[in-house]
Amino acid sequence: GWYVTENGERLARAEMWFYFSANTPVVRITHSLIFTRDTNEIWFKDYGLEFRTGGAPSSVYCALGEPGKESIRRIAARGKEVFMLQDTYPHFMERESRAVIGSSEGGIDTVVEETGVAGDWAYGDYGEYGLTVVMPWLAERFPKEISFGTRGARAVLWSGRSGKELDFRAKTLTKEYFQSWGRMMNPESI
Repeated sequence: GWYVTENGERLARAEMWFYFSANTPVVRITHSLIFTRDTNEIWFKDYGLEFRTGGAPSSVYCALGEPGKESIRRIAARGKEVFMLQDTYPHFMERESRAVIGSSEGGIDTVVEETGVAGDWAYGDYGEYGLTVVMPWLAERFPKEISFGTRGARAVLWSGRSGKELDFRAKTLTKEYFQSWGRMMNPESI
């Protein structure tokens, strides 16, 4: 399939594989983003997969912390979108780590809890059924997000809430990803 703008303009291709197993309600999805346009001229602020549901969850449960050591937070949804975002994670010389559980209503985000590391999963309780979204190594692959709202659940592979863009221009990579390590190696690049 294609990633398209709201006007239908094709920006990139998506290849997905769906793995179903007999006698289990689990579906495993692998995803590849294939750029079909010049990455010096186009970049992304937000993309992912959306799973439509028949309504909004009553509660959302989010895992926080490293796998095997995580704690679970319950957030009452009350018709709002609830999200778990890993904004940044230690890489190269950077030591910042920021994860946020928040809610959004009318396009306004509110932080419910801020911590260092998001877990790999979140669960939406819809009353008669539930939906769990798992993204292995979510924190390390930042900026990732799992959200639940009135439209359904989202596995956000590049979260616009982070304020970062998926932009492969050298100047942007140095500033946003390599940060102080990049400035130390090549100060003229910024």
